[in-house]
Amino acid sequence: MKRLMNADFDPVEMLSRAFPNVSSDVLSAIARLARIRSYEPGTILCYEGETGDTFYLVGSGSVEITKKMNNNEDRILRQGKPGEFFGEMALLHDTLRSATVKTTDQTTVLELDRSTFVAAVQQNPTMVLTLIRVMIERIRANDAQALNDLQQEKDKVEAAYQELKRQEQKRDEFLDTIAHELRTPLTAAKGYIQLVKSGMVSAEQRDASIDKIDRSFNRIISLVNDLLFVQEMELLDFGFTTVNIADILDEALSTLQPGTGDQSAQIRRELPETLPAITADHDGLLRAFIHLLDNAVKFSPEGGEVIVRATPTDRHIDLDFIDQGVGIPPEFMPRLFERFERIETYKEFLFGGLGLGLPIVKHIVESHGGTITVESELGKGSRFRLHLPIDARAARRTRVEAQTTVPTKPEGNSNVQEWVDVPEDDQNTPAVSAEPTTEDEG
Repeated sequence: MKRLMNADFDPVEMLSRAFPNVSSDVLSAIARLARIRSYEPGTILCYEGETGDTFYLVGSGSVEITKKMNNNEDRILRQGKPGEFFGEMALLHDTLRSATVKTTDQTTVLELDRSTFVAAVQQNPTMVLTLIRVMIERIRANDAQALNDLQQEKDKVEAAYQELKRQEQKRDEFLDTIAHELRTPLTAAKGYIQLVKSGMVSAEQRDASIDKIDRSFNRIISLVNDLLFVQEMELLDFGFTTVNIADILDEALSTLQPGTGDQSAQIRRELPETLPAITADHDGLLRAFIHLLDNAVKFSPEGGEVIVRATPTDRHIDLDFIDQGVGIPPEFMPRLFERFERIETYKEFLFGGLGLGLPIVKHIVESHGGTITVESELGKGSRFRLHLPIDARAARRTRVEAQTTVPTKPEGNSNVQEWVDVPEDDQNTPAVSAEPTTEDEG
């Protein structure tokens, strides 16, 4: 809807913004020849791709200027306020509109058609030069915007391509790694089976061979279970019961004991005589402890001690898993808890593993409403600290209620990987959350 009306703005003053070098006498003459019209919100003044012979100048209200991009989506170029003008090319010749203009408020515009403009130019030829200068500036601005849009699209495509290459590389590395991790115990088991079947081993050697076969198959089962756990862990629900931390640690140690014969690191427990019972998932904590202990032993190829230390507080138990091993390179710390990330070598040492242990540990700990921090110094060892609530069920409720609060990353040592997520009932206790696993530290 449009209607002619008396201007609620000064047409000459508005025209002087569009044509600053034109005399006020000429602008007054143009203002007398121009039309002043008012439009309802949502009115299309001109369509992109259509021809027209009218120049528009916004006197009051506002307009929205949009242009279709390559994906045929409308992109807002800018919002036009009083003083905004468009359609200047139409005053010179028939040309396609380069954008669509729509009113967003009750808007009053000054409209000047080509015939009126030509008549005014005859009185002041310099107006043409002024208009050409304005158009060149507009074209340059539009070109700059187009180049910027193209650069952004190019950057997006390049980033997507690099990410695709990285994912393909990770996939290939993962397939190579899992093939190696499965082939090694399978080859060992097959070799011992053939020895036993051949009858070339004594009874004592046969028992040792069977132990080796059993260990190899346990390794395969563990790898498969980790893969399945990672695949489905977001859907798993933990069953919380009353458990004893010391008993679960003993169970983890006994599970690892047969596999630690080739390692020179010794595991030592530093637990108080009594630890409070906690509400937790027995199997989940057992899996987490096994990964952390296996990690500590594996990355201590030159021996030393692996210390497990427990410190109870009123509402939490802090568990430290400390080793004197190879440590974690500072540049690897940001990726420490990502799936399938691992340290493969250090000096002359070669480490195996899929890089799943630490993500598993992190998920288990956080599912208990706890947090995990890691501190490490290359060549000197690492310390993983679990900050576990006495009552995991209550801690999870607190965390769910506090999920709307955005956690902040504190400043700290660059060699300390930490995520802060402090429950409301424990604001004074330092906490950190991270991703844990043996085969992930490397």
